Amino acid sequence: MRNSSAKRKISTKTLLIGWNRFKRDKSGIIGLAIVLTIGLIASFAQSLAPYDPNTVFFYTMYGYPSLQHPFGLDTWGHDILSRVIYGARTVLFICLTAVAIELIIGVTIGATGGHQGGKIGDLTSSLIDIFLIFPSFLFIMVIIKAFDIFVIGTPWESFPYRIFIIVFMIGFFGWPPLARITRAEFLKFKNYMFVEAAKSLGASDLRVIFKHIIPNALPPIIVVATLSMASAIEWEAGLAFLGFGDANVPDWGFMLQLAKADLSVAWWEAVYPGIAIFLAILAFNLLGDGLNEALNPRLRN
Repeated sequence: MRNSSAKRKISTKTLLIGWNRFKRDKSGIIGLAIVLTIGLIASFAQSLAPYDPNTVFFYTMYGYPSLQHPFGLDTWGHDILSRVIYGARTVLFICLTAVAIELIIGVTIGATGGHQGGKIGDLTSSLIDIFLIFPSFLFIMVIIKAFDIFVIGTPWESFPYRIFIIVFMIGFFGWPPLARITRAEFLKFKNYMFVEAAKSLGASDLRVIFKHIIPNALPPIIVVATLSMASAIEWEAGLAFLGFGDANVPDWGFMLQLAKADLSVAWWEAVYPGIAIFLAILAFNLLGDGLNEALNPRLRN
């Protein structure tokens, strides 16, 4: 029988080996660099932005790019560079909060189904399938419109309630991939000798789950969570472009929605937030693929 404590350390060893492999992946490093850059921009937005993102300028009908406004002005007269910079905060809030919700729901359901098995395992598997086929995008739009009926015309109208609804709904409907990978990992590890040894020593189910299985299941969960961040940005940008974004916060998707009416005469309104969305989604996908190459044992040489 293998030593239990040694087995629990396998996750740390795997992560260290994975980091050494990840450093050799150029695309993964590029993704990590872009993600860190977005994080730095978001952290120092107040110092980097030349203007307050809500300041309105009225120079001309269309605010062409200039020395004063390198990215130009949008339809409402906002400095686009400032809103793109502050939009990094919104993007990080969306992806981090939504994926945190997905992790809580997905890991809980996946761990329960994988560890318990039997009827509970079948129930969780069916629940995952139901959420995968549910028309969540349409449902989110309906929920936003329902809240609009009660909020518009009240003091709460200036509160960014839409962004909170979108983030919560993305997290609520986006957990199935995390639940699937967690369930698969639990099914794989629950019969390993170090788990059986812990049970024979009287360890409770919670101790087995959190001290023995989850640390060893972390690598694929980290990969899926990283890719889910790209999906969260894509979901929010799509909703905002369709007119369901929040005008109360600087948001790249909402900037695209404003720009589509003047695209033929004010190209800069769509180009810069579009590039920002593209780079953010690309970065998290590259980072996720790099982590998958580094941490997935099936892909190791």
